[in-house]
Amino acid sequence: MKGIGAKLLATSIAVSVLLFLLLGGAYLAGRSELALAQTVDSLADALTGAALLFAMIVSRRPPDENHPYGHQTAQPVAALVVAVLVGVLAVEVLSSAVEAIRGAPEVAFGWRFALVLAGKVVIKLAMTIVARKANPAGSAAMRAFSVDARNDALLGGLSLVGFLGARYGDWPALDAYLALPVGLWIFGSGLMLGWESIQLLMGEAPAQERQEALRTIVEGTEQVRRVGKIRARHNGSELDVWVEIFVDPGLTVRHAHDIGEAIERRLREEEDVANAVVHVDAERVFGG
Repeated sequence: MKGIGAKLLATSIAVSVLLFLLLGGAYLAGRSELALAQTVDSLADALTGAALLFAMIVSRRPPDENHPYGHQTAQPVAALVVAVLVGVLAVEVLSSAVEAIRGAPEVAFGWRFALVLAGKVVIKLAMTIVARKANPAGSAAMRAFSVDARNDALLGGLSLVGFLGARYGDWPALDAYLALPVGLWIFGSGLMLGWESIQLLMGEAPAQERQEALRTIVEGTEQVRRVGKIRARHNGSELDVWVEIFVDPGLTVRHAHDIGEAIERRLREEEDVANAVVHVDAERVFGG
């Protein structure tokens, strides 16, 4: 799934660059302010995709001397930046909508622009669906990408409704009125994404259901008599796990150590686990 995320982001960058060129051409041909706004939005999408892809690549780097616990925080940092950009976009949408309502401007773009915009909506919707399916472990970068793609599809659809209303219904400011609730909704999604990113950066524990699933993995290991405390926290987009196990006091130190190492390897096989530490105790010493 991780490979799918990187490929999806790379595809998004290429598509955004293509849309930037097509929509830019539509703007130069018709000098439509809406076309200009969509052109700038596509450029922002390309830059956002590049930032998220870079963060995803950096987060996969192995631990080094300066980052002994890895680079997982790169993804929520990039997601937080995207959240800020989403908030700025929402403010721009609301501001433009208010100005358009006051001025009731004539819509000055043709079917060429509308077809390109419709293609953008379809592509962004498809990317939103794929991003959600390719993100079972809760990657912050993919979550940010999904929110951005969904908002792009929504704004594109809004522009198409405004186009049809102006062309056939003589409602030049229809898209502006529709933009008000959508702009507020986008601003709310940016706030939520930003809050989620901050929680990841602060090392919040995963959901209780996920913690119990990790405990079940440890309990299923051979020769583990009992599982004591288990602590898990987000280290960026992935988890650091510490667990205490109790084993037969008759085991040799080497044997007990091997059991702990086996559990650590098994936990690290989980897609969302970056680091795992197992503390081994003898059952007899701590009671049973």
